[in-house]
Amino acid sequence: MRLAHIAALSLFLTASAFAQDTIILAYHEVDPVPERGWAVSSEDFADQMRYLALAGYNVVPVSDLVDYIAGRRESLPPNAVVITVDDGWLCALTEMAPVLKRFGFPWSLYVYPKVVGQGSHALTWPKIAALRKAGVDIEGHTMSHAHLMHKSHPDLDDAQYDAFLRTELDESKRVIESHTGQPVRFLAYPYGDYDDTVVAAAKRAGYEAGLLSWFGPNNRSTDPLRLRRFAMVSDTTLEQLRTALGAATLELRDVTPANDGVLTADQTALIATIDDTQLDPASIRASFLGNTTADSSYDAESHRLTLSWKERPREERQTAVILAQTKSGGRSIGIVRFYTSISARQKYAARQDALSKIPLHHTDTTRQ
Repeated sequence: MRLAHIAALSLFLTASAFAQDTIILAYHEVDPVPERGWAVSSEDFADQMRYLALAGYNVVPVSDLVDYIAGRRESLPPNAVVITVDDGWLCALTEMAPVLKRFGFPWSLYVYPKVVGQGSHALTWPKIAALRKAGVDIEGHTMSHAHLMHKSHPDLDDAQYDAFLRTELDESKRVIESHTGQPVRFLAYPYGDYDDTVVAAAKRAGYEAGLLSWFGPNNRSTDPLRLRRFAMVSDTTLEQLRTALGAATLELRDVTPANDGVLTADQTALIATIDDTQLDPASIRASFLGNTTADSSYDAESHRLTLSWKERPREERQTAVILAQTKSGGRSIGIVRFYTSISARQKYAARQDALSKIPLHHTDTTRQ
């Protein structure tokens, strides 16, 4: 993950104990082989959704969060997460929608009309309508994905800038509504580019909420026109997602196969020792994210966790997730990743290195 996002994540962790907080995940593209920094690989996206389901996160519509902040909803379920997708690329339909449907996760798509129908990579209005009919929430992302702050348009006087904002915010809202037949309530600010003037214009245009491009918690005290999100980028790891969602790291020792290690021919189980005495032993369990079927057990006397399988795992990368609750009700999650061959480990290491070097095409321009 890029350094700026790591710094933001660390700052948030220092400032929040995650109580009553809801995290919004911000996706842009999902492709088999990402070519842009804001694209997540199809394999990683599927693993991320499996992780949310396995770890017991409750994915809720963004409307539930907004209604909760506004006081129209009394509460949200524990471990609530919101999934958003920006821009309007075809992969939202071909790569993301089938996975999200499989898990029954609600999500919202933020489109800008100027890109709709432009080339084979973009969604068309009929495809957007099909997503809407399937239950996807279609929201706004301005007219042309422009930087919205006046300082980005020094050639415009005040009157021209006001007209520009009305086109980007008001007119785009009208266009989207004319194609979907549903009200557009929410706006994703392109590039996270906003200030008080932009927020006021969004409110004037009738948006109830605005989504940013930088990280932080959302709760009852959050300004709904400044909702923060966690950017899912090409090299985001499950460990980073775990931390962003507020779970503590479950410390493991004497792990076999070793984390990032290679499975040997005679190994039929993942074994690890858990020393944390503040955990509820009855809550400790483990599963694989993929298709490997395995049995989990934990011996409270020896502190040994065992995840055993009968058939050798077939997928080249195996990811085990170990879940535990503290005696005070907190969550700890361990992640162990190993490979079925040396060549598989080398392939994934090279892929992760390549993903980390893809430049991002978005930048944060404010930290208000």
